[in-house]
Amino acid sequence: HLVVIGGGIQGSSVAFFSAKLGVDKITIIEANDRVAPHASGKGGGFLARSWGDGSVTQDLHETSFDLHEQLAKEWGLKSYRRLPVLSVEAGTRSFKKADYVPQWLDGEGGRISLMGDSSDTAQVHPREFTEAAVKESGATVKLNAKVVGVLTEMEEG
Repeated sequence: HLVVIGGGIQGSSVAFFSAKLGVDKITIIEANDRVAPHASGKGGGFLARSWGDGSVTQDLHETSFDLHEQLAKEWGLKSYRRLPVLSVEAGTRSFKKADYVPQWLDGEGGRISLMGDSSDTAQVHPREFTEAAVKESGATVKLNAKVVGVLTEMEEG
């Protein structure tokens, strides 16, 4: 029996991948009244395949990006989408129009640059992703629960 403390993205991912590895009894303990109550349910959900290029985390970026897309399709996530990502600085001059600048961005600002086009950047709502991971894990979820300690069995000897 696997007990996972926390129903955020990390806990739900542990539950999901443990289930895929054959763990058949999983319980998630969550202190709040729903899974993903904090950062795991409120972040921007941006995914970038190439932002780690040349770094020690490059393989992690690529694997994570591809895995999010695969799971979003398998789980039927409605919020997953490929999209361009812009960097927009505050300022007082009019934006220079380029093909990647959306029409609604028509005020004043500073420098604007493309950080990723839809071939290597995407977005998924983190709460939808986390809730799907919990569902797909088959875990029992205990909400409004508090962990006060951990007991383990030890071998005698």
